[in-house]
Amino acid sequence: MYFYFFDKCALEKRHDTLRNTIETRLTDLGIHGRTERISIFKNMRELLENGIKQGAHTVIVVGDDHTFAQAVNIVAPHQVALGFIPIVSHSQFARVLGIDCGEDACTVISQRLYKTVDVGRVGSSFFLGALVPTDRQQQLIVRCDHLFSIQSLHAENGIEILNLGNIVENDPVHFSSAHDGKLEVRVVPPNMTHFFPLKKAVKEKQSVFLAQHISLTSSDDAPVHLLADGVTPLHTPCEVNCISSALKLIVGRSRLFE
Repeated sequence: MYFYFFDKCALEKRHDTLRNTIETRLTDLGIHGRTERISIFKNMRELLENGIKQGAHTVIVVGDDHTFAQAVNIVAPHQVALGFIPIVSHSQFARVLGIDCGEDACTVISQRLYKTVDVGRVGSSFFLGALVPTDRQQQLIVRCDHLFSIQSLHAENGIEILNLGNIVENDPVHFSSAHDGKLEVRVVPPNMTHFFPLKKAVKEKQSVFLAQHISLTSSDDAPVHLLADGVTPLHTPCEVNCISSALKLIVGRSRLFE
């Protein structure tokens, strides 16, 4: 069973025509299914989990990047496929997945091209792209696989925990492998754009480490606030794990990752 979830942004009046076109196209392609819409009485988690319990093998969310990132967090623990129909043309996740906006996304869904990827997990929360501090000035201490620790030597440097990549913040995105059972810890120097020749030097100063299990603490014991895929707020201390081959995604042929 296909389960379609329409988020708040997809229900805005300005999207009425596009939404109706999407629903018609899904029917024409023979992939229509149960449809639910968010409301003040029905939240996203409740609707998606109920749909899965009732036999949905494929969950399709209609909305924006926020919708998709939330869906990853909800769907990842379950053995179902996740698809995305972006209602806006500037979706970063849709671009990475190789999915066009609106009606064209329905064709991608009907082609049933799947990619199974790793996800990051922090407690009961999951992310596809990245876990990053909300304040890059706060000092993270990163311990990798109980073997070694990483700490930035300069407050201006940022540390990112990547699964697929920092899709929400970065364009173009640096992609990490989402098939190796490892997370990528990147120590990124500040953007120095005063002189063009420095861009190469900045790239060379980036440090990259791989780990399956990561412990995050702070240098002064004050909690460092983190954001997973731009939607899920978390904080240190916390444990981050890579869950191998945990999420089955519907992707397009023009996706930007392998």
